[in-house]
Amino acid sequence: MANMLKLALGGFTEWQGTPDGAGKVVLYDENGNPMEVATEATLAALQSELALVKGELATIMANQTSGDQKVQVSGNITELFGKDLSARPSASSVGVGTTFMIVGDAKVYQSNGTDWVVLT
Repeated sequence: MANMLKLALGGFTEWQGTPDGAGKVVLYDENGNPMEVATEATLAALQSELALVKGELATIMANQTSGDQKVQVSGNITELFGKDLSARPSASSVGVGTTFMIVGDAKVYQSNGTDWVVLT
C-alpha cells in the first residue's frame, strides 16, 4: 500500500503514533515536506463551490449556444466623413479611436489622441 501511495503522490508515507495511541499516516511530497490532507469539512465546502461554478458555467454555455447571451458596449464610437482631409478635425480634439473616412476613398484614419493614423 505504501508503494502505491508513493507512486501516486511522488512522495512517501509514514505511520506516526498519536497521543491517544491511535496513530496516523503522514504524507510527504517528493521534497520530503509534510502534505496537508483535506478534512471532510474542507472537501464538502470545495464540492459545494465546485457545484456553483459548474452551474454558472452551464448557464454561460447555454446562453452562448442559444443566442441569449447579452453584451453591453459602453463608450462612444464616432465616425466622421468628409470630402477631403481639410474637413477632418484635429486628432487631439476627438476621442481616441475616433475614425475619419473620406467619401469615395478606401483609407480610414483613426485618432490616437495626438495624430491621425492610417488604418490598413
